[in-house]
Amino acid sequence: MSVSVWTRSTISRHGQRGSFGSTSRSCYGNLASNGPNNGIIQTLRRDAQQEGKPPGWNVRNARAFASAISKSAVNRLKHPSSSRSSDDASDMRGVGPGMARRIGGSLAKAENSELSYARTAREVAEENRQNAIHVLKTIPGIAPVLASNLVDAGCRTLLELRQPYFYNKLPSSVRVALDFIEHTRSSVTREQAVIVTDFVRDHISSRFEVLPVGGYRRQASECSDVEILLFHPSHVHVPTPSQPTPSLSKCRVGRMPVPFFTRYTKVAVREHSLFLVDVVQPLIARGLIAGSMTSGAQKWQGIVRMPETDPLTQWGDRADRIRRIKNKEGVFLRVDLNFAPMKSRGAALLALTGDTEFNRMLRKRALERGMYLNEFGLWRWQRRDRKAEDRMLAGESEEENSLQGYWELVKAETEMEIFSALEMDYVEPQDRKTSRSM
Repeated sequence: MSVSVWTRSTISRHGQRGSFGSTSRSCYGNLASNGPNNGIIQTLRRDAQQEGKPPGWNVRNARAFASAISKSAVNRLKHPSSSRSSDDASDMRGVGPGMARRIGGSLAKAENSELSYARTAREVAEENRQNAIHVLKTIPGIAPVLASNLVDAGCRTLLELRQPYFYNKLPSSVRVALDFIEHTRSSVTREQAVIVTDFVRDHISSRFEVLPVGGYRRQASECSDVEILLFHPSHVHVPTPSQPTPSLSKCRVGRMPVPFFTRYTKVAVREHSLFLVDVVQPLIARGLIAGSMTSGAQKWQGIVRMPETDPLTQWGDRADRIRRIKNKEGVFLRVDLNFAPMKSRGAALLALTGDTEFNRMLRKRALERGMYLNEFGLWRWQRRDRKAEDRMLAGESEEENSLQGYWELVKAETEMEIFSALEMDYVEPQDRKTSRSM
């Protein structure tokens, strides 16, 4: 097999290259087009072309490059494994030490380039994965774990999430949120919050007290949803905290729980719940509620259709409202309904007025004083101290003895009492932001 090489005669006195690139490829291009050493052959070709550029072209180097390319290609036929170092290259017949070092350098560059490319590809793939997870998490009810599982299963957009294969596997609450996501992206105005609150008040028993809370009570011009707090004279039971005894050495609040939310509600409780029977069900029947996301004995979250007012009948026709919900016509809003015991009025107003960081600060302050604050009240742990002799007989340690006791309700009925118990001045609702209150 003859291999074309550069000579001084192949380059004119005007500095133009001969036909090295085309001639050499014709001789062994097919031989080196694939295989383990293809990358190094291509690198040597580029270096050879660079050597042949005037001024400063070097006939000797050009000839060495052509020989190395040829030997690399032929070597591939005899030895299927690729050259990975300068030592491997120097073992090729016809490749000298200098060219072997050159080949070794090219191999190192190629390997680094491959690693860099692989790392970049992984980073891009992970970035795309995280972006898809973020998109799915915009749907209320899709937590990080569910979003990650959906993405790993091949769902990366809301359009794909609506496909039956994924849609039918979603919890009913998430399906409701997905169905109305385009309708509920806009903020809720104060006027809309008032209209929804008035509709609720007008369509349930007059014995319920209905108050707008959340951003509305903080005097915010807009908020993400409508939060409503309800009281009823017969609802007086205040549940004691399930929280363990407060530790004065670890005054950390942790993740803020959702007020009045319970993960599971027994069927018997649901069937006899004053809140579900006398509030939620009538609002569904009267054409306000479009879909339920969570529904418990003390909290409901979901989508409502903004009711229109009518000069004659005030709220218009019920059948027309239900029809418009079915056709997804009109303005839809996210609403939270909360049902609190009468004795927990102050604590409930604090918890649902917010903001979140202000409530976190209040809870931390309570822990620092050996108390616990939640949406039902301000509590203090009362220990049942046992005599040392009794503890010894029972094999009980001092730490275990500290867990023997009960929660005592300190204050709950008014916000001012709770602030006073926490050794704080009363903070007006519109000022309940951590930076202002501090």
